[in-house]
Amino acid sequence: MSPKARSADVTDLYLDEATRTLALEALKRMFADAGSQRLYFKRLAPNDNSKNQLYLGSCPEDTRPIPTGKWSKEPGKSIKGAPTAPRYILQASVQFGWLKPDGSICRAPSTKLIMYPQYGSRGEFRLSGFLDGAQDRPSTFFNANRRGREPGRVMFFGVDDHGLVVAFIAPADSRIAKEVESEKPIDRVGVLEEISLPRRPLAVATREELLSALGIVHRLGWTDSKLLNAKLGMRQCTGPQCVGQTLLAELGVPADGRAAADYRGWEIKAYTVKSFSSTASCSVTLMTPEPTGGYYYTHGVAAFLRKYGTPGKSSATKLYFEGRHKIGVRNSKRNTLLTLEGYDPAAGAIVDVTGGIRLFDEHGTLAAEWGFAQLIEHWRKKHARAVFVPALSDPGPPQRYSYAPRVHLAVGNPFSKLMNALLAGQVFYDPGVRIDLSRQDGKGIVKGRNQFRIAVPKCLTSIYEHVEHFVSVI
Repeated sequence: MSPKARSADVTDLYLDEATRTLALEALKRMFADAGSQRLYFKRLAPNDNSKNQLYLGSCPEDTRPIPTGKWSKEPGKSIKGAPTAPRYILQASVQFGWLKPDGSICRAPSTKLIMYPQYGSRGEFRLSGFLDGAQDRPSTFFNANRRGREPGRVMFFGVDDHGLVVAFIAPADSRIAKEVESEKPIDRVGVLEEISLPRRPLAVATREELLSALGIVHRLGWTDSKLLNAKLGMRQCTGPQCVGQTLLAELGVPADGRAAADYRGWEIKAYTVKSFSSTASCSVTLMTPEPTGGYYYTHGVAAFLRKYGTPGKSSATKLYFEGRHKIGVRNSKRNTLLTLEGYDPAAGAIVDVTGGIRLFDEHGTLAAEWGFAQLIEHWRKKHARAVFVPALSDPGPPQRYSYAPRVHLAVGNPFSKLMNALLAGQVFYDPGVRIDLSRQDGKGIVKGRNQFRIAVPKCLTSIYEHVEHFVSVI
């Protein structure tokens, strides 16, 4: 059977009476059986068709429910309706498939999430290619004709733990499209609304569930420093980062370095304080992305340290690159300057996707760069919900921690707020990059830790939409 014939057959399946009369609860069970852990839907607008692609929002955070591969910048193309063709766009691949009425899945291997900076005042994120290469697809509902522009169509997105997105289209006159009108969403992310699935616990912990889990850890009192390794199990942890690793271990979260939220959709940030009654702010690391450009990237961290590092006080064989850097303020010790390029703070938008955070040396040489593609990829995945947990530290031996009865909750992470906080100096670059050259083979032991930090709890409202300070654990 030819691809065209198969496509026509499946289009008929989406249009047949069984699909029109399918109940929403039955569709939910189909998604659950397909392995989906979360289910979203979007009410399609007339412009959501094969000609215009599928609109998901104007901000990176609007696309958070859709897992992607790595973001990259690609040459832009002229698009009808857009004022000019951009030099570059940002795009990332999406594992995507169509849930057929019989419960099977047809993959669409060319699916991508694309940021078009030329649309609107802030750019737009659109899903593209979800019909290309899929032999069985509901193309009738996306073709730029009457059916493809019909109001009332509803598109569902099921997401599993491995990043596969499975979609289903409900026609405007179907039972599902009518029943979803009375469905109460459990969350909204941009144009996507989340609804519950049968036999599936909520992937994101509720506020109460999170506070309950933290309450259990608080009531442990002093707990030895530890790290949970996914393969080796629990082991001792040493070093300043262990305040966070110990809390994650007690919550049952392995230290796997994933670019995703730590505990059931919440990013966990622990930091040490002198006392639980203190209201003073402490610098907390938000993210540690490695540079994607500049001398650091092209020559490697060892060469970067040999060029820009300075000897440590305790040992001449160790080189360090440290020191707080704020956007637009030259670091007096390093004579380096941190800039943010390609972002318009007035519009709250990226205007040049080739830009990003850049570090220049005293001669104007680009020492390190963090591109927007990488920053978007990291920020949209990890920081939509975060909890900041104060802790007491006892150096021991053994090293141990005690976690506070009150925490700070933060929800909503617009990328524009992060960029504006960088420009205001509330988020700053505070690297801890070093190399130990004492090895006889001359290679050196390298530690690359490029930290972007913020004062907590003082500056949390500068990067999050909703913040609750000193919330008691349960």
